[in-house]
Amino acid sequence: MVEYLGDFPYTVAAHGNVKHANGEFVRTKPELLSEVREKCHTSVDKPRTVYSNIQTAASADELGVRNLKQVQNVAYRCAQEERV
Repeated sequence: MVEYLGDFPYTVAAHGNVKHANGEFVRTKPELLSEVREKCHTSVDKPRTVYSNIQTAASADELGVRNLKQVQNVAYRCAQEERV
């Protein structure tokens, strides 16, 4: 077992290959991703329609999906799972 001996930094820096850091990384809620996955499985809507429906349903204080590409990736994975 390893124990970290030190102080946790007060500011959390952006991670990954970020070009412009607007703030810290906030992961999308797993519940929201499962909702997107369910909508991709059950509906014949395109990812753009699913994305716009989720964005309009999300309230101002609630975070929605990051962008359209995230919904497209989930839809792609759903299609791959159905093929196997």
